[in-house]
Order: sequence, then C-alpha cells, then structure tokens
Amino acid sequence: MKKLNLSTKIFISLILGIILGVVIKQFELVFLLENIIQPIGTIFLSLLKMIIVPLVFTTLIASITNVGDMSKLGFLGKKTLIYYACTTLIAALIGVVLATLIGPGKGVMAPTDGFVAGEQATFASLIVGLVPTNIFKAFVEGNMLQVVIVAIFVGVAITLLGDEAKQVKEFNNQCVSVIYKIVELIMKTAPIAVLALIADVIANNETGIIWTLVKLIIVIVIGCFAQLAVYAVSVKVFGKKNPIHFYKTILPAQVFSFTTASSAATLPISMKCAKEGLGVSDTVANFVLNLGSTINMDGGAIYQSACAVFIAQIYGVDLSITQLAIIVITASLASVGAAAIPGTVIVMMTMVLSSVGLPLDAIALIAGIDRILDMCTTSVNVSGDIAACTFVSAMEKDIE
Repeated sequence: MKKLNLSTKIFISLILGIILGVVIKQFELVFLLENIIQPIGTIFLSLLKMIIVPLVFTTLIASITNVGDMSKLGFLGKKTLIYYACTTLIAALIGVVLATLIGPGKGVMAPTDGFVAGEQATFASLIVGLVPTNIFKAFVEGNMLQVVIVAIFVGVAITLLGDEAKQVKEFNNQCVSVIYKIVELIMKTAPIAVLALIADVIANNETGIIWTLVKLIIVIVIGCFAQLAVYAVSVKVFGKKNPIHFYKTILPAQVFSFTTASSAATLPISMKCAKEGLGVSDTVANFVLNLGSTINMDGGAIYQSACAVFIAQIYGVDLSITQLAIIVITASLASVGAAAIPGTVIVMMTMVLSSVGLPLDAIALIAGIDRILDMCTTSVNVSGDIAACTFVSAMEKDIE
C-alpha cells in the first residue's frame, strides 16, 4: 500500500477536524475540547514559535552568503537580484491588495479570548525600530524585523570577509541543515495538530469558516494569474518576446511544477525551456535559474501576504497602512527563507504574523489547504524564474 505523503495526511486531518469540531459543538464536549484538543494545538504553535527566530536568522544569512561576492558576479548577478527583488515585492503587494479588496476572512469571527491586537506603529517608529539596541533582546522578544536586519548585517559581513569568514559561513550552513531537520520533525506532527486546531476553530465558530477558505483559495489563485500578467509585461517590454509564445514555451515547466510543487525538481525542465525554447544562453540560464530556485518565491510572497490579511480579517483586526507595508516587506523576506524545504511556508508565515502582532492559531486553517495553494504558487515561482532569464538575457544582449 502506498504511503500517504504529508500534504495528504494534513488534508485528511482537516476533514476529520471539521467533523470532530461539529461533534464537539453539537454534544458540548467541553472536557474533551479544553483538556485534550486545545493543549495539542497550543503545543504545536509553541513549537513553531520556538523555531522561527533561528530559522529566519540562519536562512537569510545563508541566502546572502550563498549568492557570493557581487563584485565577482558582475552586472549579471546584480540585474538578476534586482529583478527578483522587484517581482517579489510586487507579488506581496498583489496578495495584500486582493485580500483587502475581496475580504476572504470577513463575515466569520475566530475566538479572540486572550488575544489583544498588536499596537499600530507609525512609519517613523517602524524605521527607528528596525535597528535593535540589543541584539539578544531582539532574539528573546522575537522582534522579527530586527532579527532580519541583524541577519542581513551578518550575511553581508561574512560575504565581504570572504575566506576569512569561510568557517563561519560553513557553520551557519550546518546550522541551517540542523534547523531544517527540526522543522521536518515538527511538521511530522502537523496532521495531529491540524486536526486539533481545526476542531477547536469549528467548535467555537459557525461552519461558515469553510467558505472563507474557499474564498482565500480564490484570492490566491487570482493573485497568481495577476503575477503571471506581470511576467508577461516584463517579457514583452524588456525581453522583447511575445508573451503568448513565452507561456506556450514554458508550459511543460509550469505543469510539472504544479504537479510536484517543487521548483528544484522542475529545474531541468526549466533549463530546457529557457535554452531551447527561448534561446537563452547557457551562462544566463544556469546562473539565473539556479539562483531563482533558491531565492525567487513570488508565489510564496502572494501566499503569505494574502494569508496574513485573511487572518487579520477573521480576528477582526483592522490593519493600518503601515502594518500592510510591514506585511509586504516581511512576506517578501519570508518567501526567500521558505524556498528550501516542504512545509516551510507555514512556518515562515509566523514571521509575517508576528511582525504585525497577529495570532498564530489560524495557521491551522491554512495548513489544511496548503497543498492546493503550494501547487499554484510553485507554478508561479517557476514562471518567474524563466521570465527573469528573458529579462537578464535581453539586458545582456545574450539571446541568440
């Protein structure tokens, strides 16, 4: 008998959790809810909170140091990174705008016992607060924006030192491997945790919460198509290529990435589409696609930013313009760190939520539909990687 993968187990747990929640609500099984179901969910969320700071810190350092010395990479590397940074920010903005306009989380209120909305910061206080006065305090308090700033400084310093900091770089990469393994172990408990958390949500809410999930899926799918339109403009304006021809050419990579939900696994097909179908040189394709499969996760940025707004809506939190801007920035950064391992988007989302003072409980809802969203967003990621190839290749006048 074929062993079920994690995504299938989580989806089954979502269904069972809904049923259990209805049963608990119908028969008022308060003892079961308070003494078994809720503690399981609380422990899982605590595990996510435990790992998020070291995960963000080490993965961002690794992302910076693994890019290498930009002076050696030259204009090719700079153009690639600028393109990826711009499209990721656009993707996160699309997620925020669509979720705000459509409001997938409106109409169903999650239980708010013990939750107090985070203080709405001003833009000036946000800028000042980016730099920690005490590094260790930033880590202890879980101030994710400050942790990100520290990670950027450390990553840049390691890169500038080169061989002098080679051992530090290797040690950080080893730390990343250890933390990834911890995340993998935590995610093994996700099916049980999702069952418990969903049951808790359903037991304390109307079943209308299910419709909100359908609306969230619709929002993110629309966001994915909007991002594909951004790539079409990029390909037409900068790459001087017909967008219809472009998407016909990369269709095999899109389909494969959709079914596998893995940018890395799709890399050989992406290479073939870029080189043979679009005439991109080996130098550009090899560099841009390898880098993109590591740090370019536009679909993840849409996913995380839309979900953050969704969670704010179901908790009745009105987000300020400043908080929405924070979501766009942190979702962009979190998408970079979420590239390497399955299920990490759920973990990295805690960074986005923590940055604006939102609760983590609703992550269970998103975990239940993660596979569906992951398939859609991975296809966007791969499309963005190949679009970057056409952009960089045109800028370098390297298209044959």
